[in-house]
Amino acid sequence: MSTKTPNYNLTKPAVTDFITPGDYNDDMDIIDSALKANAAAAAGAVSVVQASSKSAFPATGSADKIYIAADTRNIYRWTGTLYEQLAVVTTDAAPVSGSKNPLESGGAYTELEKKAAKATTLAGYGITDAYTEAQTDNAISAHNTATGAHGDIRTLISGLTTRLNTLANSDDTTLDQMAEIVSYIKSNRTLIESVTTDKVSVSAIIDNLTTNVSTQPLSAAQGVALKTLIDSLTSIVNGKQATLTFDSTPTSGSTNPVTSGGVYTGLSGKAASSHSHVESEITGLSADLALKGNTQTYIITDSTTLTIPTTAWVTNTNSQAETAEKTDYPYMAILTIPSSLTGGKAVTADDTGESFPNYADSISENFFKHAYTTAGGLIIEAVTKPTAAMTLLQVKIERRLS
Repeated sequence: MSTKTPNYNLTKPAVTDFITPGDYNDDMDIIDSALKANAAAAAGAVSVVQASSKSAFPATGSADKIYIAADTRNIYRWTGTLYEQLAVVTTDAAPVSGSKNPLESGGAYTELEKKAAKATTLAGYGITDAYTEAQTDNAISAHNTATGAHGDIRTLISGLTTRLNTLANSDDTTLDQMAEIVSYIKSNRTLIESVTTDKVSVSAIIDNLTTNVSTQPLSAAQGVALKTLIDSLTSIVNGKQATLTFDSTPTSGSTNPVTSGGVYTGLSGKAASSHSHVESEITGLSADLALKGNTQTYIITDSTTLTIPTTAWVTNTNSQAETAEKTDYPYMAILTIPSSLTGGKAVTADDTGESFPNYADSISENFFKHAYTTAGGLIIEAVTKPTAAMTLLQVKIERRLS
């Protein structure tokens, strides 16, 4: 850790410190200022004036004097117009981590007062449950002589004592038998020592179902996992047929496989994808052909169906009409014809239609007699938009039979 010189407060790095450019430049500035002050003093017998602070300096200084501010220890000289600082000594008012500045005495005193005095007792360190050496020795001594201490050892010694007493009080026959046993053990030591009991180390137990080693046992946990897999497989197998059941012919909704013969039998009654028939082989074909090219006419007179409300009239957008016709008849209404009135089949654009207004009505001449068929009804055209509902006299629908 670096230190400071006593006279000019130069930074002195320790042997293990790195010298930074900042420290080096600061030292050079202090040395330069001091050399300049010393040279000036030697040349002109400069005197030194010390004041409590810079503010206590004379309003006008002298060029042959050096001024020192006691509060900051900074050195100044009079330039003729102002006090120029020659050297700077920066102090810390309180300890600062990593700072190389000198610490003011007052700051050091304040920090020391914050620290507690060194304790002289355990209680002074906040230790309330400690025992003294004498207390510890007494507790150990009391434990060693207590009748209830070391109960496990006492029980073991008592048991051994009982066995030794039993052995000591054995009769001659028992002692002779024991002597024979001891003699046998001595004479067959090699044989007895060759008898071993194989033991399995815990580290040798395999705890997975993927290791392929034949000389190591499987853990109980993996045994449970293996049983779970076997139970699951058993459940799946139990849900399957022991013997496949075949259908002899294709059966609707069946999930069983069907025999080849059954498929052949089913196909034998079906026609080929490409085949031909004579007219007599198709039921009703002759009657349908007889009607081909004929038409069916439906005359509708139902007043409810044939009434057109005023709200039905819109701008004529009939795509089937010519442009000139839509200009002459700028309004249109769609008259819905129920399929029940046309043989159960709804009106389509392939049909033809004709409307018959009631010519007794004063506005009957407003309508175009020809009507266009559309999906579900007829398109009626008008010159002007009617202001009242009108009922047609009748409607004729012609449908070509095909």
